[in-house]
Amino acid sequence: EVIRLQRALLRKIGALEELQIDTFPFTVPAEYDNLPQLKGRATVELTLRKAGDAPFDIEGTLYDEGRMTLVLDGFSAPVTAGTIADLVQRGFYNNCVILRSDGFVVQTGDPDGPDGPLQGFSESGSGEVRTIPLEVFARGDKSPLYGMTLED
Repeated sequence: EVIRLQRALLRKIGALEELQIDTFPFTVPAEYDNLPQLKGRATVELTLRKAGDAPFDIEGTLYDEGRMTLVLDGFSAPVTAGTIADLVQRGFYNNCVILRSDGFVVQTGDPDGPDGPLQGFSESGSGEVRTIPLEVFARGDKSPLYGMTLED
């Protein structure tokens, strides 16, 4: 019951935040204009299964599959959120093998392609791997930093 109420409250908070924005508050640098962008929020639901039907151990209970709901925040990271949403819609993550699941992180490798593991995503026929720039929106900044760390 608590989780259901938390989810409902978070959805309402997100809707209120979106009502406060007339136009998107910043411009993504031109060098990243060609990448998918999410100018808002989106929810992605994932079903995770381990290779060989191994169970997930979630707080001592074994499950055949794990279910996660992600909220992609395009207000804080429009290129990262947009790219993840695009890859989910394309089915890029379908059948990825879970390499690590330890209660803190779920890690997967590259999905299998016709010639073995894919080394990232390429538009059909382009042969060029699409990468996501580091996108960091630090507290107090008016827009994210792209391609650099806070130490830079």
